Amino acid sequence: MQQGDDIVNQHIPAGGMTRHKVFIVDDHPIIRDGLSQLINEQQDFTVCGEAGDIPEALDGINDCNPDIVIVDIALGNSSGLKLIEDILSLHPDSLILALSM
Repeated sequence: MQQGDDIVNQHIPAGGMTRHKVFIVDDHPIIRDGLSQLINEQQDFTVCGEAGDIPEALDGINDCNPDIVIVDIALGNSSGLKLIEDILSLHPDSLILALSM
């Protein structure tokens, strides 16, 4: 078993295939849309939510309880690093992928 398998393998739909829930945080809607499209084309991943800022992200993450959170490091006037700290304090087992230009 690889690290994170115990977290992500809990979402098994009727067909038996594991679908890992992904939440995307980026302040550019076109980036969120593009990532969502690419992720949703994969059989084992599904986007459960998106956000453009920190408050919206924290609300959405609490609502959908994703397996993976993709966070842009630069969120307008906010810091994606601050968001990552907040996510890990609330959901310490979260898997996070940080994006940067």
